[in-house]
Amino acid sequence: MERSKPITTNATLSQTAAIRVEQAIAAERRVFARSTAARQPKAGALEVGGGCAVYTGDGLFSNRAFALGLTATLAPSELDRIEAFYGDRGAATEIEVASVAEPGLLRLLADRGYRLRRFRNIFAHFLDDLPPAPADVVVEAGEPVDGGLWSDVLVEGFGETGPEKAAPIREWNDGLLATPGLFPLLARVGTRAVGAASVLVDGSVAVLGGAATLPADRRRGVHGALIGARLRLARGAGCDLAVVTADPGSISARNSERAGFRLVCTHAVMAQRPAPSG
Repeated sequence: MERSKPITTNATLSQTAAIRVEQAIAAERRVFARSTAARQPKAGALEVGGGCAVYTGDGLFSNRAFALGLTATLAPSELDRIEAFYGDRGAATEIEVASVAEPGLLRLLADRGYRLRRFRNIFAHFLDDLPPAPADVVVEAGEPVDGGLWSDVLVEGFGETGPEKAAPIREWNDGLLATPGLFPLLARVGTRAVGAASVLVDGSVAVLGGAATLPADRRRGVHGALIGARLRLARGAGCDLAVVTADPGSISARNSERAGFRLVCTHAVMAQRPAPSG
């Protein structure tokens, strides 16, 4: 990702700053999708409309387009390319529309029959005032981590322990571990692994991935410890900005704000309406 002008810490983010955040999210999705191509033949990324459409593999996550229409309205021909990209992979098209995108993008999608699926909030941290490390939670960060244990903790922490639901998470985790610039982290209380998370460092920006805490160890600051450790790792790697996404009103969103993240914008996840049968 091309290094951009640093974001300031003014109360209101500029359009330029918001675009940088959006491009960081797209860069993280792009590098992950391309790194999974060795295991998922359909995986890949399409550069289009100033952003990218990514496919991470059948049954996996984040098979959507990002950072579209930030500086110019997406052309119908570009949407055609995106739909063909997903159609070739047997998938419906999903597009995350940022609230800072050109209004013409939503109009184009409405004309094509896209519908709203959900919202996601995008937060940024400027790596200036970092939260202190807790005394009773130790996070292994920036050092070799047992990948199998790390994946096990994420699966159990997300509550998807059944074979069918756990399989795509484990496949996703394997892809993360193989992604350049990705750092896995484990949180421990004593000798027990109680939480796990990841962060992708790309140039001057760090993108925080999903974090999970084992059910029996929640409400003791594990998630906050994982956030702080990733922020410190990012600053130590030369980043001046960290980005995280979270569902509106979620525990992850509240913990991020407590750690000093600020809301940048909201994404509307728009989905292609299925073709009528018959």
